[in-house]
Amino acid sequence: MITFTDDQGQRRQGKFEVQAHADATYVAGGPSKLVGAATITDERGNDVPNPVFEFDGAFDPDS
Repeated sequence: MITFTDDQGQRRQGKFEVQAHADATYVAGGPSKLVGAATITDERGNDVPNPVFEFDGAFDPDS
């Protein structure tokens, strides 16, 4: 469960699913009613991937 402030200044809370892998990488995603659809429309009218729909990264397990 995370709490954050959205772009309208409202405090929001949501449950994100995180998959951590043995190679110190992860994939996380949140509910579409909170983060929006998998694609969004940019300022030019193009459909682009929503960067918060699902994201991945790596962590240092020794830190």
